[in-house]
Amino acid sequence: MNTKEIINAVAKEIEDKGGIRQVFLVACGGSLVDMYPAKYFLDSEATKLHVGMYTANEFVYATPKTLGENSLVIVCSHGGNTPESVAAAKLAQQHQAHTITLTHNAQAQLIEYASHNILYAWGNDTNVVDNPMAIILNLCVDTLQQVEGSIITLISNRE
Repeated sequence: MNTKEIINAVAKEIEDKGGIRQVFLVACGGSLVDMYPAKYFLDSEATKLHVGMYTANEFVYATPKTLGENSLVIVCSHGGNTPESVAAAKLAQQHQAHTITLTHNAQAQLIEYASHNILYAWGNDTNVVDNPMAIILNLCVDTLQQVEGSIITLISNRE
């Protein structure tokens, strides 16, 4: 499944419950850094969709009150076994949120708590569009498209 197919599947699953209302970006360390472009994109372009970016521990111990069935939680952990990230994905599922996890490890614990998992390639020969930063940004662009309509229209209306 590509990012658009994943977002369309999540949106369809909850369309009768009010759709996707918030996106939470959750990770630790370098994986959290990969989320900044997506956070800044949604902060500057979204008018209805709310976005939050948290370290995994913050997400677990200062859980957003809005976390629930209308939430999309994107959790990234390169190795997929970072205890805090695994706990964050588990907590998101306990709150009926939809979780998309990203890791390069097919045996990762993180995958156990994924509504959808994206297994990415890693290494010197990997195409940049397949790295976590680009994938997370694509997920957020596709989510904004799904929730608020045409991205091109949104951007052209700013001029």
